[in-house]
Amino acid sequence: MKYKLYFFLHFYIIGILALNSVVYSYMEYQNIKNTSIENFNDILNTFRHNSIYNIYAILTGTNTGYGFYGINVATNKFFVVELYDSNDKIIHKTSTFGFKNKSNLQRFNVFSSKTANYIAELNKENNKKSKATEMKEKLTKKYFKYIGLREVEKYDNCKYYIVKLYTIIPDDIWENKNYFLSKNVGEYKSYKFEL
Repeated sequence: MKYKLYFFLHFYIIGILALNSVVYSYMEYQNIKNTSIENFNDILNTFRHNSIYNIYAILTGTNTGYGFYGINVATNKFFVVELYDSNDKIIHKTSTFGFKNKSNLQRFNVFSSKTANYIAELNKENNKKSKATEMKEKLTKKYFKYIGLREVEKYDNCKYYIVKLYTIIPDDIWENKNYFLSKNVGEYKSYKFEL
């Protein structure tokens, strides 16, 4: 009986959080104002941001984000490194970085998504410049620098390199009735490094 109660409670929490997430996102997208839904969302946020629930979420896996509620919901992001010679011609361009199998590349693309999320947080913080924000910006730039340096080591005639973070931009599913993922690619962030 104890286990049945535990599983019921566990799936009840997941169901409430998932349902609230869907309803609140829809209402936010449609600009629908409803104070009772917003109050309920505030109560759930208070529940989600306490230390007891955080430990529970880590142990049960309910804090794994999009991967838990639906696979491949987040927009795909990936790095591209371009190496140039002294005549400004491309020597080498890669987005696969010599990985031998797809699963390793997918793990690396998780880093791309995390970096993009980090940049998005930085963009929110840019209004209030501080030492911490400057350090985060430098750290982000170092991520880009060292990703490119791994490729530069393979070529002697490289003069400079550019590391770009791209995102795939899907069609707007609310406007397009025949939804399909188009391969529109937008540049998210880019840095140029001289050698």
